[in-house]
Amino acid sequence: MKKDFCDRGIFSLLWERKTTNYKYVQLITNGYIGTFGNYINMLYNINFTQMLYGFSMNLKDRRVDKILRNKESQKNQIFYSPILTWVIFWFILFCIAIPIVFFSWQLIWHYLGYYFFIILGVYFGIGYLIASKLNNSFVLDEENLIIVNPNFPWNKVQYFKFNDILKIEFKENKQYFLAIIFGIVERNYIEIFTKKGEFQFYCSGLSIDCFDENWTEKTLDDFKLELQKIGVKIEWYLD
Repeated sequence: MKKDFCDRGIFSLLWERKTTNYKYVQLITNGYIGTFGNYINMLYNINFTQMLYGFSMNLKDRRVDKILRNKESQKNQIFYSPILTWVIFWFILFCIAIPIVFFSWQLIWHYLGYYFFIILGVYFGIGYLIASKLNNSFVLDEENLIIVNPNFPWNKVQYFKFNDILKIEFKENKQYFLAIIFGIVERNYIEIFTKKGEFQFYCSGLSIDCFDENWTEKTLDDFKLELQKIGVKIEWYLD
Protein backbone atom coordinates (compact mmCIF):
# COMPACT_ATOMS: atom_id res chain seq x y z
CA MET A 1 0.00 0.00 0.00
CA LYS A 2 2.85 2.40 0.85
CA LYS A 3 4.36 1.76 -2.56
CA ASP A 4 1.02 2.58 -4.21
CA PHE A 5 0.95 6.04 -2.69
CA CYS A 6 4.35 6.87 -4.16
CA ASP A 7 3.99 5.17 -7.54
CA ARG A 8 0.39 6.02 -8.41
CA GLY A 9 -0.39 9.20 -6.49
CA ILE A 10 -3.40 10.40 -4.59
CA PHE A 11 -6.10 10.80 -7.23
CA SER A 12 -6.15 7.26 -8.62
CA LEU A 13 -6.31 5.85 -5.10
CA LEU A 14 -9.17 8.13 -4.11
CA TRP A 15 -11.03 7.16 -7.26
CA GLU A 16 -10.69 3.44 -6.57
CA ARG A 17 -11.52 3.45 -2.86
CA LYS A 18 -14.77 4.23 -1.08
CA THR A 19 -13.74 5.49 2.32
CA THR A 20 -15.01 7.18 5.44
CA ASN A 21 -14.01 10.77 6.17
CA TYR A 22 -11.10 9.64 8.31
CA LYS A 23 -9.72 7.31 5.64
CA TYR A 24 -10.28 10.04 3.03
CA VAL A 25 -8.02 12.41 4.97
CA GLN A 26 -5.54 9.59 5.54
CA LEU A 27 -5.34 9.00 1.80
CA ILE A 28 -4.80 12.71 1.17
CA THR A 29 -1.99 12.81 3.73
CA ASN A 30 -0.16 9.80 2.33
CA GLY A 31 -0.78 10.94 -1.22
CA TYR A 32 0.85 14.30 -0.57
CA ILE A 33 3.85 12.53 0.93
CA GLY A 34 4.11 10.28 -2.11
CA THR A 35 3.76 13.14 -4.59
CA PHE A 36 6.37 15.19 -2.76
CA GLY A 37 8.59 12.12 -2.52
CA ASN A 38 8.50 11.63 -6.29
CA TYR A 39 9.44 15.30 -6.79
CA ILE A 40 12.37 15.07 -4.37
CA ASN A 41 13.52 11.82 -5.97
CA MET A 42 13.49 13.46 -9.39
CA LEU A 43 15.58 16.47 -8.26
CA TYR A 44 18.02 14.85 -5.88
CA ASN A 45 18.03 11.16 -6.89
CA ILE A 46 16.99 10.05 -3.39
CA ASN A 47 14.11 7.99 -2.05
CA PHE A 48 12.02 10.27 0.16
CA THR A 49 9.70 7.47 1.27
CA GLN A 50 12.62 5.37 2.48
CA MET A 51 13.82 8.29 4.58
CA LEU A 52 10.47 8.42 6.37
CA TYR A 53 10.89 4.80 7.36
CA GLY A 54 14.45 5.04 8.70
CA PHE A 55 16.84 5.10 5.75
CA SER A 56 19.40 7.67 4.68
CA MET A 57 18.93 10.48 2.24
CA ASN A 58 21.69 11.90 0.11
CA LEU A 59 20.76 15.57 0.18
CA LYS A 60 23.04 18.06 -1.51
CA ASP A 61 22.90 21.79 -2.14
CA ARG A 62 23.92 22.40 -5.74
CA ARG A 63 24.01 26.15 -5.06
CA VAL A 64 27.21 25.53 -3.09
CA ASP A 65 28.81 23.89 -6.13
CA LYS A 66 27.70 26.80 -8.31
CA ILE A 67 29.16 29.39 -5.93
CA LEU A 68 32.49 27.56 -5.82
CA ARG A 69 32.62 27.37 -9.62
CA ASN A 70 32.01 31.11 -9.84
CA LYS A 71 34.80 31.68 -7.31
CA GLU A 72 37.04 29.40 -9.37
CA SER A 73 37.86 27.45 -6.24
CA GLN A 74 39.57 24.08 -6.57
CA LYS A 75 37.30 22.11 -4.30
CA ASN A 76 38.14 18.69 -2.92
CA GLN A 77 35.37 17.75 -0.52
CA ILE A 78 32.03 19.34 0.31
CA PHE A 79 30.10 18.73 3.52
CA TYR A 80 26.60 19.97 2.80
CA SER A 81 24.24 21.51 5.31
CA PRO A 82 21.17 21.95 3.08
CA ILE A 83 18.22 24.03 4.20
CA LEU A 84 16.06 21.43 2.44
CA THR A 85 16.22 19.41 5.67
CA TRP A 86 14.15 22.13 7.38
CA VAL A 87 11.69 22.22 4.46
CA ILE A 88 11.20 18.45 4.50
CA PHE A 89 10.78 18.43 8.28
CA TRP A 90 7.93 20.93 8.04
CA PHE A 91 6.37 19.15 5.08
CA ILE A 92 6.17 15.96 7.12
CA LEU A 93 4.56 17.82 10.01
CA PHE A 94 2.15 19.48 7.58
CA CYS A 95 1.07 16.10 6.23
CA ILE A 96 0.54 14.80 9.76
CA ALA A 97 -1.49 17.89 10.68
CA ILE A 98 -3.84 17.66 7.68
CA PRO A 99 -6.48 15.56 9.50
CA ILE A 100 -6.48 17.97 12.47
CA VAL A 101 -6.87 21.03 10.25
CA PHE A 102 -9.48 19.26 8.13
CA PHE A 103 -11.81 18.59 11.06
CA SER A 104 -11.17 21.86 12.91
CA TRP A 105 -11.14 24.22 9.94
CA GLN A 106 -14.51 25.84 10.73
CA LEU A 107 -13.38 26.58 14.27
CA ILE A 108 -10.08 28.03 13.05
CA TRP A 109 -11.82 30.20 10.46
CA HIS A 110 -14.42 31.39 12.98
CA TYR A 111 -11.85 32.71 15.45
CA LEU A 112 -8.99 33.75 13.17
CA GLY A 113 -10.31 34.21 9.66
CA TYR A 114 -7.69 35.60 7.27
CA TYR A 115 -5.41 36.29 10.25
CA PHE A 116 -4.67 32.55 10.25
CA PHE A 117 -2.76 32.87 6.98
CA ILE A 118 -1.02 36.05 8.14
CA ILE A 119 0.14 34.31 11.32
CA LEU A 120 1.41 31.34 9.29
CA GLY A 121 3.23 33.65 6.88
CA VAL A 122 4.97 35.55 9.67
CA TYR A 123 5.81 32.35 11.53
CA PHE A 124 7.40 30.60 8.55
CA GLY A 125 9.08 33.82 7.45
CA ILE A 126 10.87 34.10 10.78
CA GLY A 127 11.56 30.37 10.75
CA TYR A 128 13.16 30.61 7.32
CA LEU A 129 15.42 33.50 8.39
CA ILE A 130 16.67 31.46 11.34
CA ALA A 131 17.06 28.21 9.39
CA SER A 132 18.86 29.92 6.52
CA LYS A 133 21.27 31.55 8.98
CA LEU A 134 22.05 28.23 10.69
CA ASN A 135 22.84 26.23 7.55
CA ASN A 136 26.46 26.68 6.50
CA SER A 137 28.19 24.12 4.30
CA PHE A 138 31.89 23.34 4.67
CA VAL A 139 34.41 22.82 1.88
CA LEU A 140 37.98 21.57 2.08
CA ASP A 141 40.37 22.39 -0.73
CA GLU A 142 44.14 22.05 -0.83
CA GLU A 143 44.87 25.09 1.35
CA ASN A 144 41.60 26.34 2.86
CA LEU A 145 38.55 25.57 4.90
CA ILE A 146 35.75 27.36 3.07
CA ILE A 147 32.45 28.30 4.71
CA VAL A 148 29.57 28.68 2.25
CA ASN A 149 26.08 29.94 3.06
CA PRO A 150 24.04 30.10 -0.17
CA ASN A 151 20.81 31.11 1.57
CA PHE A 152 19.27 34.54 1.07
CA PRO A 153 19.77 37.00 2.78
CA TRP A 154 22.85 35.56 4.51
CA ASN A 155 24.80 34.67 1.36
CA LYS A 156 28.44 34.34 2.34
CA VAL A 157 31.72 32.69 1.34
CA GLN A 158 34.55 32.84 3.87
CA TYR A 159 38.04 31.33 3.66
CA PHE A 160 40.28 30.09 6.47
CA LYS A 161 43.79 28.95 5.62
CA PHE A 162 44.77 25.76 7.42
CA ASN A 163 47.99 27.39 8.59
CA ASP A 164 46.00 30.11 10.40
CA ILE A 165 43.69 27.70 12.25
CA LEU A 166 44.72 26.97 15.83
CA LYS A 167 41.93 24.50 16.53
CA ILE A 168 38.29 23.73 15.71
CA GLU A 169 35.68 22.77 18.29
CA PHE A 170 32.53 20.80 17.43
CA LYS A 171 29.64 21.76 19.70
CA GLU A 172 25.86 21.92 20.07
CA ASN A 173 23.97 24.93 21.36
CA LYS A 174 21.47 23.27 23.70
CA GLN A 175 20.19 26.65 24.93
CA TYR A 176 18.95 27.82 21.53
CA PHE A 177 15.25 27.30 22.33
CA LEU A 178 14.17 29.84 19.74
CA ALA A 179 15.38 27.49 17.03
CA ILE A 180 13.30 24.61 18.42
CA ILE A 181 10.14 26.73 18.29
CA PHE A 182 10.64 27.14 14.55
CA GLY A 183 11.33 23.48 13.84
CA ILE A 184 15.14 23.51 13.91
CA VAL A 185 15.91 20.41 15.91
CA GLU A 186 19.66 20.14 15.43
CA ARG A 187 21.81 23.08 16.49
CA ASN A 188 25.32 21.78 15.81
CA TYR A 189 28.06 24.26 15.08
CA ILE A 190 31.82 24.54 14.75
CA GLU A 191 33.95 27.18 16.42
CA ILE A 192 37.12 28.07 14.56
CA PHE A 193 40.00 29.50 16.58
CA THR A 194 42.50 31.47 14.50
CA LYS A 195 45.27 33.97 15.07
CA LYS A 196 42.78 36.73 14.23
CA GLY A 197 39.95 35.62 16.51
CA GLU A 198 37.14 33.10 17.01
CA PHE A 199 34.34 32.34 14.53
CA GLN A 200 31.15 30.28 14.91
CA PHE A 201 29.29 28.62 12.07
CA TYR A 202 26.11 26.57 12.53
CA CYS A 203 25.34 23.55 10.35
CA SER A 204 21.90 22.34 11.42
CA GLY A 205 21.49 20.27 8.24
CA LEU A 206 24.78 18.44 8.82
CA SER A 207 24.54 15.98 11.70
CA ILE A 208 26.71 13.42 13.44
CA ASP A 209 26.71 9.84 12.17
CA CYS A 210 23.35 8.22 13.00
CA PHE A 211 24.05 4.68 11.80
CA ASP A 212 23.22 5.39 8.15
CA GLU A 213 20.11 7.41 8.98
CA ASN A 214 21.36 10.85 7.99
CA TRP A 215 20.12 13.69 5.84
CA THR A 216 23.41 13.90 3.95
CA GLU A 217 25.90 11.36 2.68
CA LYS A 218 28.81 12.94 4.58
CA THR A 219 28.42 13.69 8.28
CA LEU A 220 30.15 15.80 10.91
CA ASP A 221 32.16 12.72 11.83
CA ASP A 222 33.50 12.55 8.28
CA PHE A 223 34.30 16.27 8.39
CA LYS A 224 36.22 15.81 11.65
CA LEU A 225 38.24 12.91 10.25
CA GLU A 226 39.24 14.85 7.14
CA LEU A 227 40.34 17.83 9.24
CA GLN A 228 42.44 15.53 11.41
CA LYS A 229 44.11 14.07 8.32
CA ILE A 230 45.10 17.59 7.31
CA GLY A 231 46.58 18.17 10.76
CA VAL A 232 44.01 20.53 12.25
CA LYS A 233 43.58 20.21 16.01
CA ILE A 234 40.06 19.04 16.88
CA GLU A 235 38.06 19.18 20.10
CA TRP A 236 34.82 17.18 19.96
CA TYR A 237 31.97 18.01 22.36
CA LEU A 238 29.08 16.36 20.54
CA ASP A 239 27.32 13.33 22.02
